[in-house]
Amino acid sequence: MKPLILAPIFIGILSPFNSSLEAQINSSIFNEVYLAQENLNEKARKYLNEAEIIFKKGLNVEESNFPVAKKIIKNMTYVIKKDQNNFQAYSFRARAKNVLGKSEEAISDATKSLMIKENYDAYYARGFSYQILYKDIEAINDFKKALEIKHDDFNATLLKGKSFFYSKRFKESINDFTRIIKLNPNYSDAFVFRAQSKNKLMNIAGAMDDFAKAIKINPANYAAYNSRAYIKYEQKNFKGAIEDFSKAIDIFQENDLSYYWRGRSNFELGDYENAKIDFSRAIEINPDDFTYFDYRGRTRYFLRDLKGSVEDFDKAIEMNPKDSYLISRRGLSKELNNNFNEAIADFSKAIEMNPKDSWAYYLKGDSFYYQKKYGDALVNLSKAIQIDPNDSSYYYSRGKTKLELADYESSILDFDKAINLNPNNERNFNYRGYAKTFIGDYKGAIKDYLKAIELNPDASSSPYTNFNIAEAKGYLSDYKGAVKYVSKAIEEYPEDGSFFRSRAYWKIIQGDLKGVLDDINEAEKLGFEKEYLLDITGGYFYVAKNFIDAKNYYLKALELNPKQYTHQIGVAYSDYKLGNIKESCESFKKARSLKENYGNQGDSLIPKFFGNKINLEKSCS
Repeated sequence: MKPLILAPIFIGILSPFNSSLEAQINSSIFNEVYLAQENLNEKARKYLNEAEIIFKKGLNVEESNFPVAKKIIKNMTYVIKKDQNNFQAYSFRARAKNVLGKSEEAISDATKSLMIKENYDAYYARGFSYQILYKDIEAINDFKKALEIKHDDFNATLLKGKSFFYSKRFKESINDFTRIIKLNPNYSDAFVFRAQSKNKLMNIAGAMDDFAKAIKINPANYAAYNSRAYIKYEQKNFKGAIEDFSKAIDIFQENDLSYYWRGRSNFELGDYENAKIDFSRAIEINPDDFTYFDYRGRTRYFLRDLKGSVEDFDKAIEMNPKDSYLISRRGLSKELNNNFNEAIADFSKAIEMNPKDSWAYYLKGDSFYYQKKYGDALVNLSKAIQIDPNDSSYYYSRGKTKLELADYESSILDFDKAINLNPNNERNFNYRGYAKTFIGDYKGAIKDYLKAIELNPDASSSPYTNFNIAEAKGYLSDYKGAVKYVSKAIEEYPEDGSFFRSRAYWKIIQGDLKGVLDDINEAEKLGFEKEYLLDITGGYFYVAKNFIDAKNYYLKALELNPKQYTHQIGVAYSDYKLGNIKESCESFKKARSLKENYGNQGDSLIPKFFGNKINLEKSCS
C-alpha cells in the first residue's frame, strides 16, 4: 500500500586504474606503444611513453589525479596532431577522459582508435564509459573484446562482472568474480560483489560466507559491512544490521546511506531517538534526498514532535511534490495534533492526486471519526474498502464507526472480516466483543475478550479488556467471575476509578460487602463521578439493611441529577423497606417516567439488586 524505498547498492564502480592492481596490468601495453610510435617526432614519442608509464602505475578516478589526466589529454592531442592515425593516442586520451568523467568524449576517442586498429585499451576505455552511462550490454561486449586480446585480464574481467551484476545477470556475474578471485584471492571487493550476486539469487548462506571472507581479507572494507547489514535488515535481523552499519560508519563516516539504513533499523526496533539522530546525520551529509526527511518526519511523529514532523514532511513534499503518500503522512501528524481540518485537507489532496489511494480515504475517515462525524467517516472508510477490500484496518475502523452509529449487527460483520484478514490482532477481537455486548451476546463477548488477552497479554488495553469481561460476566449473573476479572483490571491499572466502582457494585449485588466502602473511597480519590458513587453507596447500605442511610445517599445522588432512574428507584425501594408505602409508590412512579434515561440492560439487574420478592409494579398499581 505504501511505496517502498529501493535497496541500495553500496559498492561504487571501482577505478579500472586502481594502483592496488598494478601487478595485474599486462606489460603487453609496451609492445603496442612501440608499434604506435612510427612517424612521430621525439616529443610525441616522449608523451606516449609517459602516458603508458602513468597507466601502468595506475591512474585512479580521483580528484587529485585530475591534473595528471588533463596533462595526458593535452599531450595525446599533440600526438594526434602529428599522427591522426595513432590509435594508441586516441586510446590513452579516452582513458584520461574517463578519469575526468567525460564518458561520451571517451567513447568517441575509443571508437576512433578501434577504427584504426583493434586494441585492448580502446575496448577497455569504451567499455568503462558505457558502464558509467548504464549501457551494460554495450559494456559487456567491449570487455569481452578486450579479453579476446588479453586473456584473463584482471581489470576487464572485473568490470565485465560488474556489468553483468548491474544488468541483473547474476549467474554470469558470479562466474566472473569467481575468476577474479582465482586471479587474486586477496581482492576483497570480488567477494563482496559475488556475495551481492548470490544474495540476488537467494543464496543467503553463500552471500554471508563471501562477506565474511571479504572482511577477513580487508577488515576496513566498509562496502562488505554495508551490504551484509542490508541483508540482515531484509531478514529483519535489525540488531545485527545496526552492528554492521555501525562498523561501516566507523570506517567511513561520510556515507549518508549507512546512516539512513541504520536509522531504518533503529526505527523498526522502535528506538526512535537513535533513528532520528541517524536520519539527521544522513541529512547533514546529503540534504537533497527527500526520503531522509520523510523518515525523520515519521520518526518525529512517533516521538510526538508533531511540529518537527510536519516540517520534515513539508521539506520532503517540496522535493517530491507528486508523492501523495508524503502528503498523507503529513496529514497524520496534523491529525495527532488535533488539527483535523488541516489533516482532512491533506488527505483530500492525496485523493485528488491519486483517486485510487485507499490509504488516504482510510485516514480521512479516521479523522472524521475523531471529530465524531460518523456519517462522513463511514462514507470514506467504505470507499477505502471498495478500493482495497483486503486491509483489515479498514474494516476495523468502519466497525468502530458503526458501533458509534448503533449499527451493532453490521459492526460485528466488519470485525468478522477484520479477523479473517488479520486473526492475530487483539484489537479486532476486543471491539467485536464490545459490539456483542450491545446485542446481549455476553458469552460471545467474553470469548472474544479472552482471545484478545491470549493474543497480547501485555497490550495497553488489557486492563480494560478484563474490565469488559467482568461486566459481561456480571450480566450473565456470574458475580464472582465479575469480581475476579475487575480485580485483574485493578492489578494491571490501579489508576482508573471506574474499576473500583465496578468491583464495589458486583460485590454488593452478591451480598459481599467486604471492602466495598474501601473501593468506593478509592474510586472517589481517582475522580470517579460523585453522583454515581453516592448511588452505589446507597446500594451498599441497602444491602446492609441500613435503609435510612440508603435512602439518604440516593436522595443526595438525586440532588446532583434529578432525572436519573437508578437514584429514584433506590429511594422507592428504601422507602418500601422502611414501611413508607405511599412515598415508595410516588418515587416508583417517578422512576418509571425516567426509565428511558437508563435502559433495559441495567434495569434487568434491579430485581437482583433490591430483591426478587419485591414487586413495586404490582404493589403500587
